[in-house]
Order: sequence, then structure tokens, then C-alpha cells
Amino acid sequence: MSKEISNKIKVYSLFFILVIFTYHSDIKFNYHLYAPISILGPCGLSFFFMSSGYFMFKGATVEKIRGRSLKRIKTLMVPYLFWNVVFYLYYVISDVYYRNVPISKLLYRFFFQPFDDVLWYLFALFVFAMLAWPAMYVMQKKKSAIVFLLAVTAVVLTVCIVFAEEVVAIQPVGWWFVKVFPYAPMYFFGGFLALHLDKLKVENFKYSWIFFILSVLIVVLKYKFDYVLFFGWALLFLFPLVFWQAFPENMFGNSKLIGFLCDPSFFIYEFQLMAMWIWQDIWLGHISDGRPYHTAVYLCAIVFSYALYYVTKLVAPWLLDIATGYRSGK
Repeated sequence: MSKEISNKIKVYSLFFILVIFTYHSDIKFNYHLYAPISILGPCGLSFFFMSSGYFMFKGATVEKIRGRSLKRIKTLMVPYLFWNVVFYLYYVISDVYYRNVPISKLLYRFFFQPFDDVLWYLFALFVFAMLAWPAMYVMQKKKSAIVFLLAVTAVVLTVCIVFAEEVVAIQPVGWWFVKVFPYAPMYFFGGFLALHLDKLKVENFKYSWIFFILSVLIVVLKYKFDYVLFFGWALLFLFPLVFWQAFPENMFGNSKLIGFLCDPSFFIYEFQLMAMWIWQDIWLGHISDGRPYHTAVYLCAIVFSYALYYVTKLVAPWLLDIATGYRSGK
């Protein structure tokens, strides 16, 4: 993979993480961003799952996939457990209710309703990574991979869309399946691209502007017709494929600037809720409520997250490694 493509993935990831950051901030109401952000958020998740599947299967063999699946314990479950503990301790200290939570409910929340709410994505990604191990046996051949993708898609659409209400009603974690597994086809299609259609390169603007317009159109259509469930899901599936073509790789050559801005992105994703809580408490009573208050909280939370990342990298790199699943570099 070229440096430009690697940088492009970093920039795309940071963009969608900031979209999710904005979604979790009240600033979306002050600047009338709720509608576009509420659509771009799921589109970003679709991108994350598809790109994760791509990297999981890129250059993989039956022999290699086992090691990659097990490696996700280190890169996904270690930070997942770390931030769950951090947020749990925060709740225990600030709210007496959490000091009496039964062990069974505590374990349930750790895996299906994490104390750091945004971590549901990490656990879902870990589940998909474990499924990638047996899936590789059918994914390695193109025809069987297509049959597998069609079967997964049919099952997911049936269980998570057609009979979603029934699944939620009859299963204690049915809501979790309905929330997570619509992204499974995206994940395994990313793997299919890596194994059989590895065509990532976009060299120039000759056609990319068309894909940018199509990306905007997809977002608009999803906003207008998201209630048409199959159509809404199809748009979600299509978005990362189209949006990837919207910008050529030669835009992403400044490695130092991109590295500085994008390296903390995973940390920002994990820490975002606490960063906003901290600055809400700091500015409460000092800035009048409304747009000035929420803008200050939003901007300070982002800057603070960057500062904390780089300070921790300097003074306690081992802790940052644990917090980010060893994504913080040397």
C-alpha cells in the first residue's frame, strides 16, 4: 500500500471520527447540524467496518488469518477493557448507584452496553474479527466468497430488518444483534475487495468529482428515504465505495501534517465523551448556556484530547499503548 493511500485512510478516519464527536456534542443543535450528522455517522461506521474487513483479509491466507484474529485481542479488547474500567470508575466515584451494581449486570454492560458508550464499535469489530477466522475457508475462493456474502446479507437483512422487532423482543441481547449485524456484510465485503478486487487507487480528479457528487446524493437520499429500510441499508453499504473514489490519492502527500492530525484519532474516538464531560463542568457557570457554551465545550474537548494524547505519548507511552491498542506508534 502506498503512503498516499495510507494517508487517505487516516484522513477519512479522522473525518468520520470528528463527525461522531460532533454527533455526541450539543453543538449539532446550535448550528443546525443534527440532520447531516445523524446520516454521516452511520455512513462513517459503514466505512470503518468495510475498511477494517479490508485490512483483516488483505494478503491473508488460511494460515495467517488465525494469527490476525487472535491479534485483535491485543488491538481491540485491551483498549476496550481499559476504557470500560476507566469509565466505570468515573461512574462509581460520581454516582452512588453504580457502587451497588450486581456482577451479572456489570458483566452484561462490559460486553453489550459499555460504560464508554462509543466502545460498542470495538466489541462488534472484535466479534467480526473472530468470525473472519472460519469465514476465510470460504472467502479464499471468489465463487464461494460471493455465495457467502449473499448468504450473510440475506440472513442479516431477514433477522435485523424484516424480523427486527421479534428478535429484540425474544432475545435478551436481540437489540445488540439488530444494532451490530447490519454492518457484517460491509465488513466481509471489505475482505472480499482485499482478496479478489483490490482496486483502491484513485489517481486524479478526472472522474473523482463525479463520485463526490454521488456521495452527497447518497447522503441526501438516505436522509429523505431512510425509513425505506432495505433502501436505507443499501445506501449505507454503497456509501464507502463511492466516497472512497471522491478524492484522489495525490491530495494526501503531506505525511507530517497528516500524521500529526490523524495519529490521535483513535484516542479521540475513545476519549470523546469524557473530554466533553470535563469541559462541560469547567465552563458551567462561566459561559452562558446555548451556542457560546456548547461551542467552547466542543472546541476545548477536541484540543484537550490532542494535548492529552501527545503529553501521554511523551511521559507515559506504555499507558497510551494500552489505551489505543498499540496504535500510538513509537
